[in-house]
Amino acid sequence: MLQSNSHIRKTRRGGVIKVVKELYLRDDIPCGIASCVHCSAYPSQASSLPSAATLPKSPSTKLSSKHYLLPDTNVFYHQIDLMEHAAFTNVIVLQTVLEELRHRSDQIYERVRALVKDVERRFYVFSNELHRDVFIKKRKDESPNDRNDRGKSVAVVILKQTVSTAIRTACAWYSKHIPSGVSVALLTDDADNRRKAKADGLFAFSVREYVEGMTKFPELVDMIASVDEIESEDGKKFSYNDHLTASQIAAGLKSGAFCQGTISISSHNFLEGSIFTTIDKEETSVKIVGRAHLNRAVHGDVVAIRILPKSQWLRSVDNIVIEAEDDDEIIDKIDPNTLLDPSTVPTESVDMDIDDKPESYLNEPNKDIVRTGAVVGIIQRKWRPFCGTIETPKSSGNGQQLVFFWPMDKRIPKVRIRTRQAKQLSGQRIIVAIDSWQKNSRYPMGHFVKTLGSVGDRKTETDVILLEHEVRFMPFSKQVLSFLPDEGESWVVKDDDFVGRTDFRSLDVCSIDPPDIADVSHFVKSGNAMDIEAATRGTTVYLVDRRIDMLPALLGTSESVLPQEITPEAEIVDCKFTKSVIRSRASLTYDAAQARLDDPSLTDPVSTGIKLLNSIAKKLRAKRMANGALVLASPEVRFSLDNDAQDPVDVELKEMKDTNALVEEFMLLANIWVARKIFSVFPDSSMLRMHRRHPKPPKTNFDSLVKAAAEYGVMIDPSSNKSLSNSLDKAVVDDEPYFNKLIRIMTTRCMMQAVYFCSGTLPEEEFWHYGLACDIYTHFTSPIRRYADLVVHRLLAACIGYDKTYSADLVDKVKSAELSDVLNFRHRNAQHASRSSVELFTNLFFKNKVIREEGFVIRVLKNGFTVLIPRFGIEGIVHVKPTAAADGEQQEQLLQYDSMTNTLSNPAGGVTIGIFKKVVVRIQVEEAGHEAAQRSRLVVRLVEPFVAGLSVTDGASSGDAVDEVPAVVEIAGIGQVRTRDAATAPTPIKEMAAGTPNPTLWRSEEMSMVQLYIPMEIAQPIVAEIGEHGLVEFRDLNPDVNAFQRTFVNDIRRLDDMERKLRFLKGQVEKAQIRTRSDPALIAAARARTHQEIDELEETLTEYEAKITQMNSSQETLNKRFLELTEQRYVLKETNIFFEDAEARSADMRNQLQTEDASLLGSAQPEPEAAEEGRGQGSRAVNLSFVAGVVPRARMATFERILFRALRGNLFMNSAEIDDVIKDPVTEESVNKNVFIIFAHGKEIIAKIKKICESLGATLYPVDGSYEKRRQDSAQVSTRIDDLKHVLDNTAYTRRTELTKVAESVDIWATIIKKEKGIYYTLNHFNYDQNRKALIAEGWCPTNSINAIRLALRNVTERTGHTIPAILNELRTTKTPPTYHKTNKYTSMFQEIVDAYGVASYREINPAIFTIITFPFLFAVMFGDLGHGFIMALFAAWMCKNEVSLATKKWGEIWSSFFVGRYIILLMGIFSMYTGLIYNDIFSKSMNLFGSGWTFHQENNSTSKWIGTLSHSYAFGIDPAWSGTDNALLFSNSYKMKMAIVFGVIHMTFGISLNIFNHIHFGRPQNIFYETVPQIIYMMSLFGYLMIIILYKWAVNWSNPSEAPGLLNTLIYMVLSPGTVQLPLYPGQAAVQVILVLLCLISVPWMLLMKPYMLKYEHEKHIAEGYTNLSHENLSDPSPSMDVDRNAMAAVGHEEMNHEEVNNDHVEHFDFSEAMIHQAIHTIEFCLSGISNTASYLRLWALSLAHAQLSEVLWEMIFVNALNTAGTLGYVLGPITICIGFYMWFGFTVAILLVMEGLSAFLHALRLHWIEFQSKFYEGAGKKFEPFSLAALIVEEETD
Repeated sequence: MLQSNSHIRKTRRGGVIKVVKELYLRDDIPCGIASCVHCSAYPSQASSLPSAATLPKSPSTKLSSKHYLLPDTNVFYHQIDLMEHAAFTNVIVLQTVLEELRHRSDQIYERVRALVKDVERRFYVFSNELHRDVFIKKRKDESPNDRNDRGKSVAVVILKQTVSTAIRTACAWYSKHIPSGVSVALLTDDADNRRKAKADGLFAFSVREYVEGMTKFPELVDMIASVDEIESEDGKKFSYNDHLTASQIAAGLKSGAFCQGTISISSHNFLEGSIFTTIDKEETSVKIVGRAHLNRAVHGDVVAIRILPKSQWLRSVDNIVIEAEDDDEIIDKIDPNTLLDPSTVPTESVDMDIDDKPESYLNEPNKDIVRTGAVVGIIQRKWRPFCGTIETPKSSGNGQQLVFFWPMDKRIPKVRIRTRQAKQLSGQRIIVAIDSWQKNSRYPMGHFVKTLGSVGDRKTETDVILLEHEVRFMPFSKQVLSFLPDEGESWVVKDDDFVGRTDFRSLDVCSIDPPDIADVSHFVKSGNAMDIEAATRGTTVYLVDRRIDMLPALLGTSESVLPQEITPEAEIVDCKFTKSVIRSRASLTYDAAQARLDDPSLTDPVSTGIKLLNSIAKKLRAKRMANGALVLASPEVRFSLDNDAQDPVDVELKEMKDTNALVEEFMLLANIWVARKIFSVFPDSSMLRMHRRHPKPPKTNFDSLVKAAAEYGVMIDPSSNKSLSNSLDKAVVDDEPYFNKLIRIMTTRCMMQAVYFCSGTLPEEEFWHYGLACDIYTHFTSPIRRYADLVVHRLLAACIGYDKTYSADLVDKVKSAELSDVLNFRHRNAQHASRSSVELFTNLFFKNKVIREEGFVIRVLKNGFTVLIPRFGIEGIVHVKPTAAADGEQQEQLLQYDSMTNTLSNPAGGVTIGIFKKVVVRIQVEEAGHEAAQRSRLVVRLVEPFVAGLSVTDGASSGDAVDEVPAVVEIAGIGQVRTRDAATAPTPIKEMAAGTPNPTLWRSEEMSMVQLYIPMEIAQPIVAEIGEHGLVEFRDLNPDVNAFQRTFVNDIRRLDDMERKLRFLKGQVEKAQIRTRSDPALIAAARARTHQEIDELEETLTEYEAKITQMNSSQETLNKRFLELTEQRYVLKETNIFFEDAEARSADMRNQLQTEDASLLGSAQPEPEAAEEGRGQGSRAVNLSFVAGVVPRARMATFERILFRALRGNLFMNSAEIDDVIKDPVTEESVNKNVFIIFAHGKEIIAKIKKICESLGATLYPVDGSYEKRRQDSAQVSTRIDDLKHVLDNTAYTRRTELTKVAESVDIWATIIKKEKGIYYTLNHFNYDQNRKALIAEGWCPTNSINAIRLALRNVTERTGHTIPAILNELRTTKTPPTYHKTNKYTSMFQEIVDAYGVASYREINPAIFTIITFPFLFAVMFGDLGHGFIMALFAAWMCKNEVSLATKKWGEIWSSFFVGRYIILLMGIFSMYTGLIYNDIFSKSMNLFGSGWTFHQENNSTSKWIGTLSHSYAFGIDPAWSGTDNALLFSNSYKMKMAIVFGVIHMTFGISLNIFNHIHFGRPQNIFYETVPQIIYMMSLFGYLMIIILYKWAVNWSNPSEAPGLLNTLIYMVLSPGTVQLPLYPGQAAVQVILVLLCLISVPWMLLMKPYMLKYEHEKHIAEGYTNLSHENLSDPSPSMDVDRNAMAAVGHEEMNHEEVNNDHVEHFDFSEAMIHQAIHTIEFCLSGISNTASYLRLWALSLAHAQLSEVLWEMIFVNALNTAGTLGYVLGPITICIGFYMWFGFTVAILLVMEGLSAFLHALRLHWIEFQSKFYEGAGKKFEPFSLAALIVEEETD
């Protein structure tokens, strides 16, 4: 059937032509379904679609029957990412759809074609436009262009109706054509089309409707494109201008009202764009600034713009820094123009076409006004899939959320996407495609495509770089690799390859930086798969850690050359172009070639050739420079990567060597001559390379550089390349050697970008290469890595006639120009990818580092400046972040820009910053944030000069500690371990776990019981993380399950086996006397490992165990063999002597041999001999046999005795000692041995001798009777010994090498295994929930650490990538929590003293806070001596000062006790010095520091008695006059005894008073009245009164001491005879004492009766109110641990109730009798202890007295006697005696007074605190908080 269609078209010249198109409609076009009965006869039937029988079930629940999919055009156009998903198969693609896609988007068309070519996807193209049954005739008023012209609305409607009708018709045809039970589903988002399809009885669905039914692929919902979806901006109104239609844009472009171009967004200001366009026949740049003017244009879009009126043009808008991460509200309030001079800011809307500026504005000089425009429409979108990260979702739900996607490319705006997996995508690098951008939305809408990997992962970030720059990095396909030589690397030049080639194999040829010059075109033929792949890739991409090859690397093996004849003066005589074959003499790197160049002693052909080429290269370079070639520079960096982890460990600038310059010169020479050759043959199609469009850069490019250089007295002349080169050579500043390189770097930035172009597209005069100063240039030398070079190779082959069958496309000007554009694009992207890779590794290198470095300003911006850091070759921007000024206020800028001088100034600080200014900056990496694109970026902050508000201080005050990179050590089987402890930089978890801001010892920390639900997959890392921080004490939830039936018993057994292997290895290391690496930092850094790492460690240990075991076995075997050979050598040596002696004494031997065998003397026939037997030379005469061997010397006597008795003397034996000590190879013990030989007659006797030798440990060796044979055997044994020594040495060396490797890591391995065992032991405490597939754990933790635990759980979940997080709940419980006191190194030992008596009950007052002072003070009362205290304090201060180094010392248990208590000893020493000053005692002597108040005179002029008179009191302490008096001891006893009573009463009363705080805290204030008050009354009425009268008696000046009453008698009479006072102390004493006795008597029944009766009253009251089930503990027990149960809910604070812990139905009833008995015991105990405890404090007096007396005895008996004796011994022996006496006195002082007396005073002070003080208020019935801590686990193991 023939259909024709015609239309009239107007030509460009104004003519009219009629276009007629005829279609032949067929009915034999197949449907594409396999086994179709209707189409089976068609010859062209292709079975792309499965048959009805093999068609899979419906993938969507929206349609239950089997079906094929038939999408319309818009589904492919908008949802191509979705259609490419593997879930979509069995799809019918209509020809109508495919043709429309080709007109609308080439990219999408190609992607659909790729799906059709993929056989597994089963996409079939149905030619409906040619099928008679489904053809839809076009309407009369519809031209072919109307299908694609969307500019005319009528045409759009007609086209839409026509296409929709065609699609529905095809769908209806398929529905009738296919068998019943199978249907066709129309997929369209056109609601009208769906309605009409359903009206026709067809199945039709929208994309969202169909995809939501694909429940097996939930991720597909996120991939649905949001076409024409309008999203609100959180209630904020926002609107762009409407885009013009295509016809309006076309009309505007034709009239010149609009301009078009590709928009490029600034990398440092996302609100600034520019296009390069032609205005008035001149190519120029137009700036577009601000959201409104950009009008939804995205980087890379082809846009139409209108030029704004000149009054609205701006100045230097490219010099503004605004980051996309800044707040939208601030950005909206701050137009970028506000960062410019105020005069440049338009006062009216940019859309108003009015000229509100004075005319002088435009004519004013130095204003740098730039043409400014606004986008009016989008001609072509260049949207592509973008890589990036989503913001942290605000909602934690699993429903669909609207989240922002931040592209990695800062020039792309953030995108809104809808997703149901926001939580899973958070922290991942993903790909998102933009769908639409509506006018009322600030940001575009898009959809999720796929996930790439975790943020920060180096592989993921590298993939992102490659994807962002559209680099093809997939492996080469099999089809591509099939064109490589079958021989692979074994390929050699064959005879056929010599055809047409010149043989240069006789020449001395080498390659430097191989392989570069390769004849790749020999293998890569035009048009094959490899050539197509190379053209697509365009160039090799060089990243820091890898290379993305353009071609397989194998092609770099065959090389070709461009032979040139050059004179020594670098004059080119001739140049020939030929295909060739060479033989490379060497393949050298730049360094290797440089080494040959630098070594004058190397004269081989290759080295000599390199030196000659280098001299020629220098001359070639000099000629280029003379012609005006430029020597430019760029700060290229090079990273040193770790061999295993590939992490950057160092960064430095690339160093240029002479060999680099050598290769460069000859490459340039080859490129220039090849360019001339191919241009001479193909002048219109040669691919050349030059600077972009203009051979000479515009002079304006150099303006800022020239101006800045002039400030330093340097003149830059850019008028020509030669003048520029000369001025660069002269650009030197004396005091700055880097200046010349810096100015060359900046000159490079002024150059135009080099591009490829086709020679036929530009006039020949524009071929000039500005930088190289040559008339023509191309790329030829690297076809292996650049496709342009490959094309040039083909052109050159065609030029020289080698390739006469070249393709016409090779010399097609249009195609060459198109290829040039593609290669320019690929080359530019490759450069950007390389820079991005450098940026990535720069960030990795500077991670965790803050470095202060000098830099130079190389660009000045409006609100900042760019700094180049020469040391690292990197640069960064220092800028002021924008802030919104209040309405009506002028925003004050920190830096003010001066356009005249191109400088920034800070008037307040007097700082001016211009180009070339040297500054000091701080470099660090800002980690990826959760609120932006999660881009780790290098941040440069100004340090010097200081600008307030911009500069940062160079220290910790800025928030970033300046630190070096932590050292990294490679541990076998583990990987890298950082040696520096992480505690130096606290993690957020450690900071959160630090507890309350001001932790106190007053009470224990509040504790909570928590319950954790931990997914089984991450249980081990969760527990490891918790164990690293030591925050949770886990409860055993399986108390009734034995250890062998628990969940993780197999893991523990596995670790036990690993520990066994480790013990074996460590034993071998110690046995070999190899030192292990016992670095505490490394051991501390040995974290718990993952399952995979443990598997690797187990393999490592198994491998080492097998190796060492095998080596041990081999060495033992070799040692045994060496021992045997050594012994055999001694046997052979000694037997020679024995045989010589035997020959001489043969007659004697015959007489001694007594046997009944007559043949003993007569037989001359030799008998067969065993291996160990032999016959002497005289055996023919005597027929004797013998055995020889060695035996331990210790058994020699026994051996001889047994032989003699067993054989009755029928033998002849001789022996000799072996001089050398022989080492046993099994026991490694040294053994002395003897050699023996035994002659005997008869086999039976010989056999008996062998058995005896075997029983006694003797070893027999074969010895021949022939001397010659023995000599040969001896030589052979010696040789074998030497060989075996060599083997043993090698084996020992290998074994020691392996053990040294083990020693490096054995302690780390041990730590890891200990931690892992601790983790699994802890996991065995958990319950396993079968339903949830999770472990349930319960434990106690500090309440203020719960957030830290939650953070730790979240970190593990994110780190492992697990989708199900661990859950933490707080439980309500009535159980008493454990007691946890936060301590440090100062307070921990005092807490240990208290805990030794008993751990405090939960939340009761902690005595340790008072013990810190009272304990050393009471010790000092007993130990008081200034000298002794000073020695003690000095020793403690030494330990404290060197505590870090001393902590690792292991000097025994006694030393450990001293070291742990160093701060206690320090305080005891300081307090002892204080009390020593009070006692006025230093080594038993007194000091008169303040002048004694006593004067002495003789009584009645008598010499026998002295009388003292007190004139004034001594200023501090005891008057030294008391020393040496007769009553000194009486005085000190009285003083110290009374002082002990005073201290004791105060100490005990303070303890009783502390009960008040406990009662108030635990909610029992009634106990204050029932217990504490009567206790204080009792104590104060007796002992308090005693203390008061002591102080009173001291305060009274008794003129007559006999009138002073005795205090002891006063107290006795006060109790036994109240009211009786013998000697009154004060007036009214009798009455006061009677009252006190009455109060004392009243207080006893008060304590005894009040509390029980009040408890009984409360109990009866509660019963009356209906509470019958009251706990006895809650009412009767006064202890805090009992009361805490009643208050546990409030104290612990929980959300759930643990069913096991609140089941308190069974409780005891209140019993009044028990309460009475308990209270009676308590009362009696208190009353009696009041007396005994007070008396106990007298030990303060007793020990102080003893200490003073011992000190005096040691002084008088030792040192004073030594002094007295020395006076009688003269000048020689006297000093010696004094020295001996001093050392004896000092030794005894330290041993007796400091150590023994110090220990005694320590123990007594301990008793006073435990018994006398703590018993008054401290119960100590708690349980210590023992969290699961891996660090503590290691310490415990080491202690054990």
